[in-house]
Amino acid sequence: MNQKLYISSECQEILSTKNIVDVNRYFYNDVRKALNIFKWQAVSHITQIDSIELANYRIVSWYEYLFYCNSIYNKSLNRTVDNLWYITFDSDQQFNLAMRKLSPEKHYTWKRKYSEEDPGYEVTSRGDRRFSPFFQFYDIPNIGLIKGEDYYQKYIKPARADGAYVPGLGHKLIKDYLYNHPGLIYELALIGKDKNFTDMFDVNGGQNKWYAEFLNEYYFNKEYTI
Repeated sequence: MNQKLYISSECQEILSTKNIVDVNRYFYNDVRKALNIFKWQAVSHITQIDSIELANYRIVSWYEYLFYCNSIYNKSLNRTVDNLWYITFDSDQQFNLAMRKLSPEKHYTWKRKYSEEDPGYEVTSRGDRRFSPFFQFYDIPNIGLIKGEDYYQKYIKPARADGAYVPGLGHKLIKDYLYNHPGLIYELALIGKDKNFTDMFDVNGGQNKWYAEFLNEYYFNKEYTI
């Protein structure tokens, strides 16, 4: 499928700045992260277009997103694996404000498989690839940027076989990755309000279970913010 990317005017403007010393570095870095995530999960041709409605991947600032939501109702607001958003933020404070505005009334849930009766939201390489370790890159000290699945195969799996594995390491890596890319956890928080997170590959729950846990910790442990 030809992937159609829309980058908002505010995000385009900060990307084109010649002197990043004079701009909000948090916002600049978040827009760069959004582009990297799109690049990592795209497996077909990418075309950048000027129409937010016709795009199937959109990178917009928080304020632009609010304006779009409040000014027009469009099916593009719905989240599916073929209709993706990345909301960029200018600070941790703005991110936490956006998360609080979602105000979930119930805990986030997961199950193994989706069905026609309860479709859920697949957070693996067979669904939204942004949430799959096969399409995530972790920045590991003394190693550098490495794909999540490669890190598991090269480091975590051998450590388990040797009895040297530190419990919870994989859990922490994915959690850190999400909070280093706040637009991703915002998407999970929005999607999971109405749908179970699913992982067709893991009987006991994999990243789908972890994502529900991270969000429940954020919203229902009142002391927790990033």
